[in-house]
Amino acid sequence: MAEIRLGKLVSGDFVIGVNDEEKKGIKNIGSLQFVPAENGGMSVALIPFGVPFENEFTGFISNDKIIYEIEKVPEDLQNKYTEATSNIKLISGSNNGNIIL
Repeated sequence: MAEIRLGKLVSGDFVIGVNDEEKKGIKNIGSLQFVPAENGGMSVALIPFGVPFENEFTGFISNDKIIYEIEKVPEDLQNKYTEATSNIKLISGSNNGNIIL
């Protein structure tokens, strides 16, 4: 399975995607949008980075545009990204319902 990376760009956007060692960056980019939850916490919406112009997880961002990287990508977020990009349904016991598509 490809390595999934999660980071913050110089623009301030949080993105998730697949590591591309050859091109030195992240491909198939998703954007994380933070939404207030009913319980007072935050939920995360995962959408293609190119929305509204592209509705699929495509594109590439080079490593020099990433200012911060989350070392341990949460399993439920990895699963939601995999489901959104591959049509494969994964089951995780740690999802608290805080990630939406």
